[in-house]
Amino acid sequence: MSIATSSVSFEGGSGYLAWPERATKPLPAVIVIQEVWGVDSHIRDVTQRIAAAGYAALAPDLYAINGQRPTELAVERVVEVQQFLNAAPPVVRHDATARNAE
Repeated sequence: MSIATSSVSFEGGSGYLAWPERATKPLPAVIVIQEVWGVDSHIRDVTQRIAAAGYAALAPDLYAINGQRPTELAVERVVEVQQFLNAAPPVVRHDATARNAE
């Protein structure tokens, strides 16, 4: 089944929408809530898999305000934190002193 996707904007926010391309509308819908990293490739994949099951699926970007993320939560900054945490030894995650030394 082919899936259609779109970045969407709505009053106060934005998100990622996926739906079965040839489905008869209206469709049942599912809201996909992001993890701490935001609407990343994993959340987009989950949204597409739900659409493949016959639903319209929307993953709202909970960090976006009027379609824009604040500077502190820009995609690039979130990716940097994710990469740092993925590469850091476990002690860094739980010890602020070790984290600051990195």
